[in-house]
Amino acid sequence: MLAPQASDDAAAQGREAAFAAGASDYLAGLPSRTEMLARLRYHALASRAALERDDALRRLRQTEEALARIQAELDRLAGYDNLTGIPNRRRFEEVAQGEWQRARRSSQPLSLLLCDVDNFDYFNERLGRDAGDICLRRLAGVLTGQLKRAADVAARFDGKQFAILLPDTGLDGAVQVAEACRAAIERLALSHPEPQRRIVTISVGVATTVPQDDAQFEGVVTRAGEAIEAAKARGRNRVVAFRA
Repeated sequence: MLAPQASDDAAAQGREAAFAAGASDYLAGLPSRTEMLARLRYHALASRAALERDDALRRLRQTEEALARIQAELDRLAGYDNLTGIPNRRRFEEVAQGEWQRARRSSQPLSLLLCDVDNFDYFNERLGRDAGDICLRRLAGVLTGQLKRAADVAARFDGKQFAILLPDTGLDGAVQVAEACRAAIERLALSHPEPQRRIVTISVGVATTVPQDDAQFEGVVTRAGEAIEAAKARGRNRVVAFRA
């Protein structure tokens, strides 16, 4: 800001008023050519630095936003199985714990299905791991397709084992879903190299409980595993249900 010549007091007041209004410089009278050029050069550099700073801050914000999106995607992918694309055991157990607490508060039943591929080790030995991977992907798609409610969750629980969580579902309803899953896999009719079996099948263990304060979800997992063993002992390709 360039102001006309004034007394010292008036100049001081003018300077205060100018800076209070947002001025970046104040001249009480016309300076020499050298001083004017120096001031102009200083303000040009300061303006350029401010623009570069603002641009750097903008790019920094964009980078931070991009990193946040990448981290969110990594967090999401960390909960999914690389082979089948459905939730993995870690994600499944997180969901299960939340549903367990909700079911305990509301005194509603919670059911777990464990689906184990029959004689899958033999399948892999005879046909190879690539064929086994294709088989697991097909099974994951079929099992997921049997779930009709948004709250129902299917996951790859172990190497050849899938888990299905059914909130607000009693034993009879869980058995119906389990039988639908078993029958759907049977209808898929994927070839199995075992002469006595011929097609890929699953054994399904069902466990249902109404969570109590002194119980844990792991107890339901154990009970469903026992049901699988019973299904295999009875000839495989069947559903066995226990109350947990």
